[in-house]
Amino acid sequence: MAIFDELIALAAKGVGVMKPGDIGYDPRFGLRKGDIPRMDGLQVTRESFGNQVLRPLEAKDVEGRGLIFTEADRTAAGGTITDVNGVPMEPPVNLYGGTGYALDNPGKGFASGKGIVTNIKNKAKIMKELSNDKNPLLVPFTMAPTGNDFATMTGSTMLSYAKSALSGKVKRELNKALKGIDEDWVGVDSPLMIDHFQSLSATMRKTIQATMDRDFRDKGGLSLPEARLAVSDALQLDADDLTARTFIEIDPDKATVATKNPSYDESLIGEYVGTAPIPISVLDLATEYSARRGMTGEKFANARGDVRANEAYSLKQTRPAQKADNNVVDTLLKRGAALGIPAATLLGQLGIPQEAQAGQRKLKIPGGFDTINLTAAKRDEQRERAARVRNSKSSLIPMSILEFLDPLFLSPQVMGDGTMDAVYAAEMAKTR
Repeated sequence: MAIFDELIALAAKGVGVMKPGDIGYDPRFGLRKGDIPRMDGLQVTRESFGNQVLRPLEAKDVEGRGLIFTEADRTAAGGTITDVNGVPMEPPVNLYGGTGYALDNPGKGFASGKGIVTNIKNKAKIMKELSNDKNPLLVPFTMAPTGNDFATMTGSTMLSYAKSALSGKVKRELNKALKGIDEDWVGVDSPLMIDHFQSLSATMRKTIQATMDRDFRDKGGLSLPEARLAVSDALQLDADDLTARTFIEIDPDKATVATKNPSYDESLIGEYVGTAPIPISVLDLATEYSARRGMTGEKFANARGDVRANEAYSLKQTRPAQKADNNVVDTLLKRGAALGIPAATLLGQLGIPQEAQAGQRKLKIPGGFDTINLTAAKRDEQRERAARVRNSKSSLIPMSILEFLDPLFLSPQVMGDGTMDAVYAAEMAKTR
């Protein structure tokens, strides 16, 4: 619980600075060797709205519900970027998320493209029917760092930075280059610049981002890897692919509504439920899907790059759904991803012989997951881990990633497009 006490305190309204180089981040945020020094030195100032207050996921939140697994980018929500590397953002960039979208938009669970929203809603209706009329939980899983490229926030950050940082001469060069991509380009100094950029197709936005990265990062502009990091949720800077932390209740009986997130079309109605204290691979929760694929979280983590890419694509396209039985709940508990006590331990406490527990595992234990809190052993383990981290670092360095969150380092948010269309891929190839 100490970890979440820190999160609650750090989610207060206010301003803070994120330094990915101090926190640690997935090196795939940058694709070139020269990106590392820039990413290590990045400093991002954010102002938090104070709405990204997390609560730890509990077993009772999950037990007996349907689970639907879908992709999510790493972007933050619930605040604005006001400054990057000492350069003020003109205008500040709104952070829409990402998995924190539900906390930023009470009553709205998740935003995405119309087709994805319809797919999730249809599966949610089926899962509700199979779960005694309980609303299902949406479980967004982490995409690769380049998944942030779909979100309008990434390019908006590069453009806002350019407006403040570039000389008049370089701005004219930039406007000429962007006019060649978008004949209606309004100009980097136009007050309509961000609105116009957000209205463009994903393909055109990605082409603009790739062009700015290739031709203007060494002329005073922000690189695409820096922008990816700048808009990211601090908890997901070094998150493993296909892991999940955020659980969101979805109401499939209510109509979808418009979203204020300019990257997407619609929102599902729903509410934030909780955050896993420790991230967990969805391949270990979507057990029916994983059994068919012959894949687990551990196998995925140790697989070759091409195998990982194929599995990630399959999971994204399938968007599996299943009921959270006792085995799934046990997995959450044993991995520290939910608070409570495993069913096997609880059965023992009720006097059921150990040899009979395997056959009893699927029994519903009345009240079993409703009131039991984190065990003393787990609390001691967390405290010992925190002490080790504290002792291994200078007193000038916060003890954990959570202390880097700063009020502005909001929690995860939802989905982006993990794929790169042919135009974007070709543009990125030129930046190597």
